[in-house]
Parts: sequence; C-alpha cells; structure tokens
Amino acid sequence: MNIEIKYFSKNKKINSNELIYLLDSSQNAKLAYVDKSIIKSTTSAVICYKKGDPIGICGIKDRFLLKTIYIFVNEKYTNKGLGSKMLKKFITESINNNVPLYLLTRTEKKYLLAYNLYIKNNFEPLFILNKNILLGHKSLPILKKFNLTIYFIFIESIRTLKMKYLKR
Repeated sequence: MNIEIKYFSKNKKINSNELIYLLDSSQNAKLAYVDKSIIKSTTSAVICYKKGDPIGICGIKDRFLLKTIYIFVNEKYTNKGLGSKMLKKFITESINNNVPLYLLTRTEKKYLLAYNLYIKNNFEPLFILNKNILLGHKSLPILKKFNLTIYFIFIESIRTLKMKYLKR
C-alpha cells in the first residue's frame, strides 16, 4: 500500500479541513472519542495519507492540563499495520522533540486492540481506576510517571464523585 506519513507540530500548522474530512469519514474516530474539538487542542500529530487523502492520525491533545495521545485509522484501512506505523513515527518524533508520551484508555473489550498496540510500542500501565487505564511510555522519567499517576487518581476521583452526585 502506497502511503505517506507526515509529522505536524505547533510550528507546522495542521490543515483543519483535512482533519474535519478524516473525522467525518471515520467511525473509528467516534470509537476513539475524537471529534472536531480535537483540532484546536492538537499540539502535535502524524497524519497518514493515501493518494493525498488523510486516512489516519496519531496525535497529542491538550485538555484540562493533561496531554494525552489519541489514534485512529479509517475503518477501510484497519488491520494493515497503519496504526503501528503512525504510532512508531509519532513516538520517534515526540522523543526527538522532548514531548512526554502518555495516554488514557479503557479496560472494556472494544479497546483491547488499541491497548495491545500501545503495549507493543513500549507503553506500560501506570494505574487503573474506574475502568480507565493510564499508560506511560517507557521513555518517561520515573518522577513524571509518578506525577501523572497522582494527577490521574485525583482527576478520576473527582469524576467518580461528580457521577455519584449527578445520579442522586
């Protein structure tokens, strides 16, 4: 398959029209909880193209003082190794640019493929709470992993309290 993968950062503007097209044309974007609000919050990303059309993205979104990785490939192109290629390129570029690599995922079965992709690419579970898993890349310093874990526990605890309060 003839594909091209490009890296974008704050310095290199991401074409929002390309991302809107990619989001609108992919059911996998919804599964990854990626919507159009991601465009403004993406600080760096790799986008995979086939014949000039975007077919996948791996990036970092910056929300609520937490930068997390997201990834998806249009369902027409899944199971062809594109997610792995994008993630590997993104990890390499991020490490070269001193970008910390961590993400949140879930424990449900539908997230197992994504979880295995991250584990295969040197991410490790840091903490599990309320079906959410915090994964950190092995390149993260121990102090950063510790701080992320504390922050994750704090945010998840607040979210849990908020959900209990709203159910009343």
